[in-house]
Amino acid sequence: MNKFLQISAVVILFTTSAFAQAPDGCITHKAMNDYFNQNPEARKAYEAREAIYEKQDAEAAKNGYKNTATTEKSGLNSTQGTVYYVPVVFHILHQNGPENITDAQAIACVSEMTTRYRKLNSDTVNTIPQFKSIAGDVQIEFRLATIDPNGNCTNGIVRHVDPHTVWMQNNFSWYTYTWNPTKYLNIYVVKSINGTAAAYTYLPGTFSSGASSDVIVARYDYVGSTGASTPSHGFCISHEAGHWFNLQHTWGNTNNPGVACGNDGVADTPITMGSNLVCNTSMAVCTPGVVENVQNYMDYSYCSTMFTAGQVARMRTSATSGTSGRSNVISASNGIATGITNPQICIPIANFHATVRTVCPNAIITFSDSSANAHPTSWNWSFTGGTLQGGTTVTDSMPKVSYAAPGTYAVSYTATTSAGSGTINKTGYITVLTNIASYNTQFTEGFETTTLPGADWSIGNLAATDWAITSSAAATGVKSAELDNMVNTAGNISILESTSFDISSFITPKLTFKYAYKQKATTDNDKMQIFSSIDCGSTWVSRWSRNGSTLANVTPASATAFTPTSGQFTTYTVNINGVAGQNNVRFRFAFLSDFGGTGAVGNNIFLDDINLFDASVGITSVEEMVGLTIYPNPSSGTINLDMNLSAVHNISVVVTDVLGRTIETIPAKEYSAGATSLAIAQKKVYQPGVYFINMDVDGKQITKKIIIQ
Repeated sequence: MNKFLQISAVVILFTTSAFAQAPDGCITHKAMNDYFNQNPEARKAYEAREAIYEKQDAEAAKNGYKNTATTEKSGLNSTQGTVYYVPVVFHILHQNGPENITDAQAIACVSEMTTRYRKLNSDTVNTIPQFKSIAGDVQIEFRLATIDPNGNCTNGIVRHVDPHTVWMQNNFSWYTYTWNPTKYLNIYVVKSINGTAAAYTYLPGTFSSGASSDVIVARYDYVGSTGASTPSHGFCISHEAGHWFNLQHTWGNTNNPGVACGNDGVADTPITMGSNLVCNTSMAVCTPGVVENVQNYMDYSYCSTMFTAGQVARMRTSATSGTSGRSNVISASNGIATGITNPQICIPIANFHATVRTVCPNAIITFSDSSANAHPTSWNWSFTGGTLQGGTTVTDSMPKVSYAAPGTYAVSYTATTSAGSGTINKTGYITVLTNIASYNTQFTEGFETTTLPGADWSIGNLAATDWAITSSAAATGVKSAELDNMVNTAGNISILESTSFDISSFITPKLTFKYAYKQKATTDNDKMQIFSSIDCGSTWVSRWSRNGSTLANVTPASATAFTPTSGQFTTYTVNINGVAGQNNVRFRFAFLSDFGGTGAVGNNIFLDDINLFDASVGITSVEEMVGLTIYPNPSSGTINLDMNLSAVHNISVVVTDVLGRTIETIPAKEYSAGATSLAIAQKKVYQPGVYFINMDVDGKQITKKIIIQ
């Protein structure tokens, strides 16, 4: 398998399953608290400003939120006044998986935000009478930038292959792609946030103007309501933009809806407990007889339809304030500078991506444009060896294609606007694997004669460090697979992926393995997971996971490079009941350096003795299977390899010295059931010393040490 393809679906790694916006949901409050705990003076300044805003809001509420200086009536169903325009740029951090959302999803998200902020959403008809009269038009619109900070063309969607798509909110060194936040609303799209969060941002004034962390960060499946997202998640970015324009949650500046009654500092939003995944429009628990505004975009009810007039006034106050440079973002001059006032049309720099790149025969793959510079207005594709599906054509923006035969395939694409066309050719872009398993009996791997990559194992990573065979440590035999984590990069994901297995006849399938690992420091948070796939690697399901101190089976932590003894390997069992009965199963051992985002990686890890077997029968070692006896050992001459075969086996032998050089070979041959004896070390090329017998029995390996005197 192509090495690069091992990482094409790695995005499923190290994440949890999809969830609604509970329990962690929007973690804006946590993000701000984490920062303020480290910067108490910033907290004081922020709270002082908020006190002023709340006083201003109370006065504005007395006047019906009418701005007498501009005669502008923001909200109260009015569309009068100045409309402000916000340049938007998406930074999509991905590892070639589903978090690499389509342009169409990002474009739709921006359109949906504008619809909500202009109160043009059709579901306003569902707003209950108590709040319909104060539902406000924010008079803010969002548009994708067409000029980047350097004055070059852009389509407002920038893609970055980056392991930090597994995002940790408290790592302030990761905001490396931010365009000046006093000119653009930056939206980072990632695979996961702190494991289970949906999105977050920071209220204006948290940082000084221009801070790279003054952005919105969102999970890919909470961006808009189309593509990889869902309609129920559609309000998420509008919610975060509300925070970015200084709105709190309706129950206050916490992330605990439904826990305690709270105040958001806006006079016309009732004191509320907030609603968590429940759309109870008659909820009135905080003030008897006063219905709470669960349909507010700043609630978690998932039936949001509105902002109140007070929230509108507060956001517009933020938009026209110098705090965090918001007033420059919406300025007319910035609209020209970012290309949203008079969008320029440029020639696309053609690019594309696919929903999956490694599939079984006849699986359907959807291709999407991901060109830079401009959004194409026409498309043209060429799929060598592929067949169009679902009624799509080569001139569609998102064609669907299948491939009947195993192999690797090239894809060519031309993107066009009225300014011109761009073309890209990607060779070996799609890999179609056979759906016929390599093994249908028990499998053992001791890495004694295996090569990496090889017939049974492929490797891949997102940085520079691969799994490799080492003779410096082993649980049994003399070799194991090692990941040299001491030279690894934080955020690097290293993959060891197996060939396919037919375990449909296994009554109780079981996977066991041994590893040895220690931390460099007790704060290290490396992570290893084991996954299974039944569709040639298109999708993966986590079966085993450990990280940090739970991964370290050898203590204490040490900054010295770790090389274990055989006794420091521990055996672990993986529950693979979920793939019982399957005839095309693959396994993936994935190691993520610095899962915690601290910037520090741990020590080395070693893997050995991987066994896949039917537990109802038990695992039989290859030695037992062939009845192997080696004698005499030590010897001054000939050494006999006696076997008592219970069935026909294909056997070969390679003898190596301690440097791995081949000394003697007995070619592969099929041996009948019964007693068989082979002889080695009959030649004078053997000098006194240590040698290793590497026997291959039907693809399974035995390694034994011998001594010549």
